[in-house]
Amino acid sequence: MNGTPSGTLDPAVAVHAPPGRRVLRRRRALYTATTVVLAAVLGLAVLDTTPAADVYGVKTATARAEGDGYELAVRHATVSRPGLATPFEVTVERPGGLPDPVRVAVDRDYLAIWDPGALAPEPADETGDPDVVVWELAPPASGDVVTVSLAGRIDPGVQQGERGRVAVVDERGEAVVAVEVATRVMP
Repeated sequence: MNGTPSGTLDPAVAVHAPPGRRVLRRRRALYTATTVVLAAVLGLAVLDTTPAADVYGVKTATARAEGDGYELAVRHATVSRPGLATPFEVTVERPGGLPDPVRVAVDRDYLAIWDPGALAPEPADETGDPDVVVWELAPPASGDVVTVSLAGRIDPGVQQGERGRVAVVDERGEAVVAVEVATRVMP
């Protein structure tokens, strides 16, 4: 260049126009939405640390009842997710001895959320009707307590939870003592 202006820009110099208002509004909306989503996830994580809320993972509770000399305790998930190993444990205690067999009835609809798993100990017999499954358990050789555990997980296809009833029943199938349980399944 010989010092005379040519009226053209040097190709190495780039001139950027400032973004328009529409672009700025979109960018601001995206930042706001991202901030709100992150704050909600963090808020739920903090809330989940309190016993008042079950948000993530598997949370358990134990439902208890007494009746006719029996004590029934059912440890179950209050919240779980499909495919996760989830506890379900029934303990029956009767000071002075348990009958032979001990009959535990569980609502079939509640059991339907479980991917079939093994019961331990395995029941001596399993009966029931369209609404209820009855497990007949041999009482322990010594002691007044029998516990049966379902080694299972929530079926991967289950997207909602279920409520159910667990009971110790007599030989006629009538409940001696019962508790209500509920498991919520989160996506």
